[in-house]
Amino acid sequence: MNKKVAIIVISVLGVICLSLAYWVKVSRDRIVTLENSMGALNVLAMDAANATPEQIIELYKLAEDSLTSMKMMYDTLTTDNTEMMAQIVAQRTQIEGLLKRAKNKDYDIKKLLAETQTLRNIMKGYIHQIDSLQTDNDRLFAEGQQAKQQAVAAETRSKTLETDLNSAKEIVKAGSVLSTGSFSATGVFSRNSGAEATTDRATKSTMIKTSFTLRENRIVNAGRKTLYLKVIGPNGNTLSGKSGGSFTATGQADTFGASREIDYQGADTDVSIYFTPNSALEKGSYRLEIYEGGNLIGKSEVVLR
Repeated sequence: MNKKVAIIVISVLGVICLSLAYWVKVSRDRIVTLENSMGALNVLAMDAANATPEQIIELYKLAEDSLTSMKMMYDTLTTDNTEMMAQIVAQRTQIEGLLKRAKNKDYDIKKLLAETQTLRNIMKGYIHQIDSLQTDNDRLFAEGQQAKQQAVAAETRSKTLETDLNSAKEIVKAGSVLSTGSFSATGVFSRNSGAEATTDRATKSTMIKTSFTLRENRIVNAGRKTLYLKVIGPNGNTLSGKSGGSFTATGQADTFGASREIDYQGADTDVSIYFTPNSALEKGSYRLEIYEGGNLIGKSEVVLR
């Protein structure tokens, strides 16, 4: 891959970042200078205009991956606030439309990248909004306590503040769900030397390895987190694993095939989980779902032939 394609790849990945600081850190000095003078959109449009047909195809695939990651993040957000929920649904619908165009490659790549960046900026706005709500919560709570000590005439105002506080907490709760991205999954077996080797053949696979990035989230409390991997086989049944067990997901008892405990400190964290089945793996497509705190935070798929 030549230098120009590498710069374009870095720019496209930056489109879906939830923090502008992360983009500046991983981008080269040339990208930073151009962004300050022209904006990220002009950088993408310029490089895309000079790309070869093969590079354009690769850009479509990168845009598709970026949109898929953003859609997955939106899928984890739920709230009782009807206005914000309507906005989230609208953005998710727009992402689905762009995803279809990216897969069909029937949409101008520069427009696709520009609209993807717009969606990224909207998502960044949600992050800032939810982050500021935490501060508002403290202020509203203090005002609510003070209002309770005032005369009967202030009682109505106190109740109104409590209602606003509950709405704010629901929005913060929705933003407190972890999210994932950059998924990869493959079959794995051990060589005689003990080294790990990957394979796409079911007969050789003794494990399924899934790797992903646990995304940065300033709302979630840092500390030990347990991630659960649920594996659904080609026949639609949930598979049990040698290190699996039972857990609660979306309020109901379920079965996980493997788990992993990590120390999450709010920054992007790369994670790998190995699933060792209790029986031989069959040919077909396996659906992989990642849960934390009872919430589905990511999903992927691997095909073994």
